[in-house]
Amino acid sequence: NDELQTRRDTPLARQQDFAPYASVSDARDYFTAELAQELREANSVGWSPDLETIISTSQQKHNWALTANLSLDGIALARHAAPGDAGQSSATLSEMGARSQGRPLWGVLRGDVDDFGVRLRRLQSIEEHVQLSMLYKQFFAGELEVLCSMPEFWRRVTILYSGGNDFAVYGSWDALILLARELQRMFQRFAEENLKEFPGAEAKTITMACTLAGDPEASLAKVYEQSGRDLALAKAADKDCIFLLDRVLEWKQLADAAELKEAVERISEEFRSGRQFLSELTGLYQKVSSPLSGQVDQEKLLRRAYRFQRRFSTAARSGREREFQKMRTHLINEIVGRNVKPAKGKQLKLRPAGVIALEWARLAQEV
Repeated sequence: NDELQTRRDTPLARQQDFAPYASVSDARDYFTAELAQELREANSVGWSPDLETIISTSQQKHNWALTANLSLDGIALARHAAPGDAGQSSATLSEMGARSQGRPLWGVLRGDVDDFGVRLRRLQSIEEHVQLSMLYKQFFAGELEVLCSMPEFWRRVTILYSGGNDFAVYGSWDALILLARELQRMFQRFAEENLKEFPGAEAKTITMACTLAGDPEASLAKVYEQSGRDLALAKAADKDCIFLLDRVLEWKQLADAAELKEAVERISEEFRSGRQFLSELTGLYQKVSSPLSGQVDQEKLLRRAYRFQRRFSTAARSGREREFQKMRTHLINEIVGRNVKPAKGKQLKLRPAGVIALEWARLAQEV
């Protein structure tokens, strides 16, 4: 009983399992470099009871085929990798950043199905459990592989893994935002078509976190770890949402931000000092939304916001004045709100979509 309990609680306690990779550096080099690359190209994987913790791409006592489609003839494995510039099989982090629009940044996108464990516990039979588990696994493995192979993504994102109810990819920061929106749309359709007979909202929504590498020297492991913390924050705050640019947004709000971002870019192009204007406007609303905003004179901030509206008015061109004024009004209403002046004793509330749109547009225009 003691031996069985030890094997169940600490299955990796026997050091001989990692004997071929005794040092930490050897293990890191093998698992993150050699094996990772081999798995992207291998046709099968093997396992032997002699080394219980080691997966090999060579022939072992037990072997399984790898497949990128939804066939039951092998293990579905999503393994798309953005090609490198110098003939390498996969792009480096710096190459990913350089392929971004605007500021050369890369990041990590992680997603997790909401309340998946609750849904599994409510199933009535082993057959239902196996069917639902395979359904989700095949969705992430198959759809993620197909989506990342599309023209707008194939050179800018690389799949880290796809699991039974979660996934992780890294790549150019702007491509990750678009990928998150598209994957959420596909998952929503998947849930509507396949979970009609299951009552409740469990496992029918997905939450994601998009974490950007602010430090050029940041490692993929550090950003991946931070993205996990951001995902936990998003799931603690709400369900069916995304953590993006230090804020938690509902998916509808992200769609609004994408639309508003296009309006911001068009207006900044029309404005005489587009980038300077965008930077000043972003700074103003970041100041309002900061934790110290309660110490700031709200009336003064409102006057500054109104000055921006007046400066917008002078930027209109005679030939497109009506269209430009319509865009200006829409932008201010979405960022500040239609009722700009806050109630007495209360702070100014900004719409999350507006703030995200400003930051998104600013990153897209910076070099």
